[in-house]
Amino acid sequence: RRTRIGGRDFTGLAFSWQHDLPDRASLYSTLEFRKEHVDATPPTKTASATLQSPGDVNNVNLLEEGFLQPNGPTYHSLILELEHSQKSYGSDFDYSLGRVALLNGLQLSYDHVLELELIRGSIDGTAPIQKKFLLGDPLVLRGYPRTLNLVSDQLMAARLDYRYVFMRGIHGREAQLDKLTGFIFTDMGKGWNNGQDPADV
Repeated sequence: RRTRIGGRDFTGLAFSWQHDLPDRASLYSTLEFRKEHVDATPPTKTASATLQSPGDVNNVNLLEEGFLQPNGPTYHSLILELEHSQKSYGSDFDYSLGRVALLNGLQLSYDHVLELELIRGSIDGTAPIQKKFLLGDPLVLRGYPRTLNLVSDQLMAARLDYRYVFMRGIHGREAQLDKLTGFIFTDMGKGWNNGQDPADV
C-alpha cells in the first residue's frame, strides 16, 4: 500500500493471516514492513514538543487483533500493536513503540449498547512527532484540539460510550440508510514524556 497521511508518506508491504479459532472468537495477525518519510514539524511558539527535521523512519510493525463474543450480551476486543525502527533499517530515528487497547461491550438491548475502552501506549527511544501519542485525537480524547502541546511519549486513557439506535431501515427515493445511531460519550486520559512522573502532569 501507498499512503500519505498526517505528515507521513509511506509505502508498506503487509502479510496478514487469520488464526483458526472456535466460533464466536477471532484473531488476526498483520506483519508490515514500512518505508516511510516524515515531514518537519510546523513552527509554533507554544509547542512543548521539540522541533524535528524531516527524515526517514523505516520500521517493522506487528498488529494483533482479537475478538471474543461469548454466549450472552457481552463482547470483548483486544488490539496489540508493536513497532520498531533502528538505524540499520535505513532510518533516521531509533525507537520502539507499543500500544494496547482493550474494549468491553455490553448489549443492553437490541438498540442500546454500552462500551468501555482502555488504552495504554508507550514509546522508548527517539521517535518522530508523527509517531508519538496525541491526546487530542478522535481515537483517544474526542473533543480536544489537535495541538503539539498534547503530543507525548506515554499515554493512558479510558473511553466510555453509550449508543442508541433511533431508527432502522429507512429506504426512500432521495435518502437511504440502514440505521441512525446517537452517541453519548465521556473520555479521560493522560499523556506524559519519558522521565516525567505521570502524577505531576
